[in-house]
Amino acid sequence: MVEVERILGLRNINEALLKASQSKKIALFGLGGLGCPVLLYLVASGYKNFTLIDFDTVDESNLARQILYKSSDIGKYKIEVAAKVSAAMNPEINFNLVFDRLQKDQVDVVAQDCDIIVDCTDNFDSRFQIAQSAKEARRTLISGAVIRYEGQVSVFKHQSNDPCYQCLYGQNNDPLENCSGQGVFSPLAGVIGTYMACEVMKELLFQESQLNNHLHIFDLKQNLWVKTRIPKNKNCLSCS
Repeated sequence: MVEVERILGLRNINEALLKASQSKKIALFGLGGLGCPVLLYLVASGYKNFTLIDFDTVDESNLARQILYKSSDIGKYKIEVAAKVSAAMNPEINFNLVFDRLQKDQVDVVAQDCDIIVDCTDNFDSRFQIAQSAKEARRTLISGAVIRYEGQVSVFKHQSNDPCYQCLYGQNNDPLENCSGQGVFSPLAGVIGTYMACEVMKELLFQESQLNNHLHIFDLKQNLWVKTRIPKNKNCLSCS
């Protein structure tokens, strides 16, 4: 059993609230630089019901920023290593492991069977697919990305008249580009992944986030956080 005494020391969190939160089902897409800290912090905080989705294996180039893995894990499926490490932290953990590349119907099933969706993938095709399934299932989506020295986090709760992920990016990948194959300052993944874990816990504990319908951008070089509201796009193909 994970020890959570420090969390229960917070004035607005009691044992009943925390246990109810920990029983929720979390779908985590991607176990790379963002997914590693998200999973580690949630497991360490007593969360135990996860669907993990990742088809990739550990490569030597991953080790600088994907902190779940070590050199002896090279060649192994990330999802298997992640499940093993998590089970060592909390033997009561429950996993549904999905090794496949994303298919829309499969993402739809995962979205319907969870309480919250965390997108830690590194390409726009996957993000659009996950976001659309989250929108259709009316599930809160926590989305993050890192590239070079910049990180981004946003929250979409998909309530009436809310903007969606496609309202923000449309079909144009230029604002962020695909992270896959791009340079990333390795500790930045830990900063943004930890931030995402915080937003997941706030949503599951309190059903609130100051990032709902907002994009938070971190410029590591300038040590600058910029928060901007995401407008509803009347020409959005997903919302129309």
